[in-house]
Amino acid sequence: MFPQDFHWGIASGILPSPQDLALLRLLSIGHVKIVLSWPMLFPNGKGEPDREYAEYFRTVLRAMKKCAIKPVIVLFDGDIPEYYKNCGGFRNPESPEWFASYAKWAAQEYSPDCDTFLTMSDPPCASFLEAHNLLKAHGKAVLALRENAAQTLSVGFAKSATEVFPFSSSTEDIDAARDACFAAREDAGGISVNLSWFMDPLCFGTYPGEDLSLFEEELPEITEADMNLIRQPLDFLGLNLAKNAEPVAAAAMFWVSRFVYEKYQKPLLISCKGILGLDCVSTDGQVHDANRVALLENYLGALQKAVNEGILIKGFYMEGFQNHRGLIFADEEAGIRIVKDSAYWYADAVASCGNTLAVNRKARQILFLEADEKGNVDLTSWIREGLYAGLTLDEVLHEMPELFGGVNQPPAVQEMITLEIEGEASFLQDQPYLYVTVAAGEGLLNGHLLCEGDHFILPADFGEAGFRGELTLLVSARVAIVQ
Repeated sequence: MFPQDFHWGIASGILPSPQDLALLRLLSIGHVKIVLSWPMLFPNGKGEPDREYAEYFRTVLRAMKKCAIKPVIVLFDGDIPEYYKNCGGFRNPESPEWFASYAKWAAQEYSPDCDTFLTMSDPPCASFLEAHNLLKAHGKAVLALRENAAQTLSVGFAKSATEVFPFSSSTEDIDAARDACFAAREDAGGISVNLSWFMDPLCFGTYPGEDLSLFEEELPEITEADMNLIRQPLDFLGLNLAKNAEPVAAAAMFWVSRFVYEKYQKPLLISCKGILGLDCVSTDGQVHDANRVALLENYLGALQKAVNEGILIKGFYMEGFQNHRGLIFADEEAGIRIVKDSAYWYADAVASCGNTLAVNRKARQILFLEADEKGNVDLTSWIREGLYAGLTLDEVLHEMPELFGGVNQPPAVQEMITLEIEGEASFLQDQPYLYVTVAAGEGLLNGHLLCEGDHFILPADFGEAGFRGELTLLVSARVAIVQ
């Protein structure tokens, strides 16, 4: 399971209304990441802020507090005031001061209602000069936030990474994937997605040596004072992952988290950039997004694996109000919100702190047994395949009695039943477990091919067993010996 203080959150591309917040609270979502729009707050760059927008943002923060929802404020995710854009943006040497002034104002105004800030999330840049000024702006912003806050803040910086995973578990493949994750080569995607170019200065106070040698002619002047400014103490690093909604993204989520934590030794806050699907409202008025549920299961399962290996994951933020990417269908014009199936699934995961994830449940599976040379099956029989392959029935019985309805002693045969299955059939098991032998025929049991001579056990929690084919089954219904 995940830690009790794990951030189960959503990333909201809109400022949520009080009704949105009530909806999130009903879904057990306790954290929301929102962007404080620099252009909307200071449309003219310098001067007084737009008071209407500033007050509305404060109202949202206070509504979150009433709903027991903790905000994470992102100061910058790519948009800057038009005035500053016309002045050259982050190519301008004065840009770090612009950003520091904005961060100071945000701390003074909003830190009483928010204790977690991201200075930047995926700052776009097209040159090393822009990147260097962005990092200096980050350093000044961290200082401004901490010096002007009404309470102790948790401050971080978020970046996308090249999503990689090793081809195999060999040391060579793992090392190759790690190198690709932090690659400085231009063919790795350019400066904007070069993780090490941003994270190395933030955490170590130096640029990666490979970059300095490869791009020496393109680099701006870099001073020791610059690097000391950039390397401000950070409480966590943000990783924006799953840019492409594919099953392989789960593998990348685990391995990139592992590589980044091993290198930088900072708690990680993971954001999922939404899972694209052609969502539509069904005739029952609901949105059934089974594909998103399946991918979320994979993503959170990968993070659970990372947590189990000691990687400090601070939280997970899934896209919230997005029609084709998020958990909630949002029609802004009509003011409609429809909670998708994936949101209900996420709410169950949140409420159980991840206990409902498949990775945290005992596998519900058919236990195929290997009979002895005479065709007999007893407690010393080996399990032939699956999660428990190589164990004897007796070992599984005593080590995992929950699979068998709590049985922790050798079972006793209650009765012998012969079932002749033709076509499709099913039965709901009402005993702690059933031991079955295929006497004749061939068919399917929940997708598993059954052949004559197969011996298997249906554990207690297997539920309804569906058969297809022409089979004669010998079923021994077994019960526990009561102590």
